[in-house]
Amino acid sequence: MAVGRLLSPHGLKGHLKAESHSWDPERLGRLREVVLWSPVREEIRRIVEAIPQPAGWRLRFEGISDPETARLLNGCWICVPAEQAERPEDGWIEADLIGLPVVDETGTVLGTCRGLADLPTLSITVTTATGKQVIFPLEGPLAPVVDLDAKLLRVDKESWDALS
Repeated sequence: MAVGRLLSPHGLKGHLKAESHSWDPERLGRLREVVLWSPVREEIRRIVEAIPQPAGWRLRFEGISDPETARLLNGCWICVPAEQAERPEDGWIEADLIGLPVVDETGTVLGTCRGLADLPTLSITVTTATGKQVIFPLEGPLAPVVDLDAKLLRVDKESWDALS
């Protein structure tokens, strides 16, 4: 499960700029062993230094001591095993939502949650039975109710019709 992303080298000692994708912005500072993943690599790396910055973190990994080697990790996702996922109290993480049915108040299945949308606002991507992709906000009056006990997302039919 992704908790952050490496952006670019910083300085001459192998540090990389990193952004947090966790509900807990301090999480990257507590991690020691992570999986770095991209379409061309997947490797376990040990974080040996984590420095908070105004716009994220500066991380240094074991075995990375220069900007040229650090550059090879640009764009990698910082991941942890799902069993190490931390959830906010009475909350959820993206992995909890993926695959959940999206239903209206009558229980009719409208689609399946595919995860968070790649937008600056907190939204999900839902695939309908016909394969259409719908973006649904997770905040505000149109937001669905996340019911992890029932393993579903419940939306108001009028809101669904307005957005789909």
